[in-house]
Amino acid sequence: MLVLGQKKPRSTTWRLLMMWAGHRVAAAGNVVEYCIQNADCMAIAVRRKNRRAGGYLITTKRHKDFWLLA
Repeated sequence: MLVLGQKKPRSTTWRLLMMWAGHRVAAAGNVVEYCIQNADCMAIAVRRKNRRAGGYLITTKRHKDFWLLA
């Protein structure tokens, strides 16, 4: 089993600002998606939903952003 951590996607405005400033913007979400789709074992990406309500968003090959209250 492969478990990957995921961060909340940045806004488009932030990405454009960083590109304009000359910083290379990594597409970490693409790496996670690639690993999920191409791993030989079961792959799970986990991201915290929010601090107040709690819970996690789980992404697998079959489910995208499945909410898990834990």
